[in-house]
Amino acid sequence: MNIRANVATHVMNTFSLSLGGARAVLLALGLAPLTCLSEATPTGWEVAQNRVLSERVDEIYKPYTGPHMPGGIVAVLHAGKVIHLRGYGFANREFEVPWDPTIRYTFFSMTKSMTASAMLRLQEQGRVSLDDPIQKHLTDFPTLEHTITIRHLLTHTSGLHEDESLIHLVGTGAAYGPITLDELYELGKRQSRLAYKPGSYMCYSDTGLRLSARIIEKVTGRSFQEAMQDLVFKPAGMTTAGIKPYEPSFYPRQAASYDLGGEPRPDPAQDAVNVLGIIVETSGDGAGTGSMYDLIQYARFLEARGAQGRSRVETLADPIYYRNGVCGPYRMSVAVSNHRGLRVIRHGGLYGKNFTYVPELDFWVLIMQNAINDGRDAPGVRTGVILDAFLESDPRYAKWLSADNPESDARLDQRPRRQDFSKEETDRLVGRYLEPDSGFVIRISVREDRLLFTAFGEEGDLVRDTSANTYRTDPGQFAPLIQLVSEGRAGLGLVWADWPSPRPLKRLPESTGKRAADLGEYSGLYRSPEFGVVYEIGPASRGQSGHLSLRVGAGARRSDRFVLTHVDGDIFEGQPEAGGTFLRQMPLVRFSRQGDRITGMELATNDVRSLVLFRLSGAP
Repeated sequence: MNIRANVATHVMNTFSLSLGGARAVLLALGLAPLTCLSEATPTGWEVAQNRVLSERVDEIYKPYTGPHMPGGIVAVLHAGKVIHLRGYGFANREFEVPWDPTIRYTFFSMTKSMTASAMLRLQEQGRVSLDDPIQKHLTDFPTLEHTITIRHLLTHTSGLHEDESLIHLVGTGAAYGPITLDELYELGKRQSRLAYKPGSYMCYSDTGLRLSARIIEKVTGRSFQEAMQDLVFKPAGMTTAGIKPYEPSFYPRQAASYDLGGEPRPDPAQDAVNVLGIIVETSGDGAGTGSMYDLIQYARFLEARGAQGRSRVETLADPIYYRNGVCGPYRMSVAVSNHRGLRVIRHGGLYGKNFTYVPELDFWVLIMQNAINDGRDAPGVRTGVILDAFLESDPRYAKWLSADNPESDARLDQRPRRQDFSKEETDRLVGRYLEPDSGFVIRISVREDRLLFTAFGEEGDLVRDTSANTYRTDPGQFAPLIQLVSEGRAGLGLVWADWPSPRPLKRLPESTGKRAADLGEYSGLYRSPEFGVVYEIGPASRGQSGHLSLRVGAGARRSDRFVLTHVDGDIFEGQPEAGGTFLRQMPLVRFSRQGDRITGMELATNDVRSLVLFRLSGAP
């Protein structure tokens, strides 16, 4: 699942009962008593063959070994053999079930590579081609202005809206119970134009993997759950892996997830909140579930060489070239990074899952973690520390840590150090800009000696491109893929997605504003003919004079309400009215006119572009 997925407490998985009370409830439900949760625990399963590495992993996870503390399980493989396997803390702290490699946990977005692997197997069998138009298999999906292929779905380059953001922007996020796959599919079919030409840009999207799962069902004539058993899980030897029909479904010996609020607290009793619930049904994007034993088998499955002599993981990591020949970090449902000059292939999953492969070392790090902290303590960050410990443990790998290695400071747990801008250059670039035709508003700023690019609430490092006067977002980050072309002191031009040439940017003052009296012309109701949703625009409340309020539908949830700040002309930037909302991106709103009258609006975020609404009523 996308990390932006809304989480809610799920009663069946909190188990916030006393031990005796829980036993009584389970018996009343006709279920086995609590002892069944530990009876299947294996013995003698821990592995620690590399002392330096195991000590480092133990040190990382020591804060998660206190009383009642959730934690995780870590496996490290080298040359096909497990050299570290150890659990830390509880998989379920209410029942005090410790982590072990048979505990099941939802893979979430790690499922994406499994879906891509299943599609590759179908291609090997001659049943699909990755270059098939999606309408060949989804005959009821509308044909848009450009062809979308299966490859575009798997590489997040389709130009389709991200459905998990779309459901909130069309007011359906307030529904009780999960939004079904069929409802998501019908919603997606209403998109009348693409955000960009397929293949020209990458925007992380659950939509593409959900559609891929539907194609797998059509091609195999079986449910996605059954097809994945045949194509991936059974061939890989993943004996307890499966696809959950509904994400909050509970399985015996299943880990629960706990939000620690950003810190590993010594007593989580008051602070560790169990969170397990998704408002949309998942499938090819995040419905996989299984144990660490299953994940180890999946790593071996990916590393196995196929009929063409290439491993599956290498095929997944084949370069993907976007607009202007830019090779992005995200490939076929895996990401490619650099650690001290080593090529690293990896993918994560919501709530703390991550697999990482270093081909040059034949080295895997597999993490299943249920103690949720902020990004500084995420499994993807820890992987770099574990990899360094492995490099330190063997003199054969000392060259990667040596100061003589020109890429020795390129680490997974640090931002890349490739900025060499002069003060004059930095001063010239820093500012706020508008691309008038699209309404894009971008900022270039300095923070902790980093030059940052920000758009739609997403940010990334700005790095020098192929020539002295061109820049782009760092290709190793999941930031909006842009290119800036400097024209000396004359200004900047912006290239995005399938734009054929740079468009001149207008530098904006740091703050602009409209008088409250001038905002009345925007007030009224606006309707999207594609999705039927009605937006209400009016004056912002709570003393926010000079701002507008945007309400999606009735604005029943905090995530359906935004405050709009004037940027330039009829363009406004939005931000959530209150913190903690589902939609973390900041929408841009551009109102349209006929003469002196506002007749409509167009809304855009990083993953839902060109949502057009026409005015129903309002000021004349």
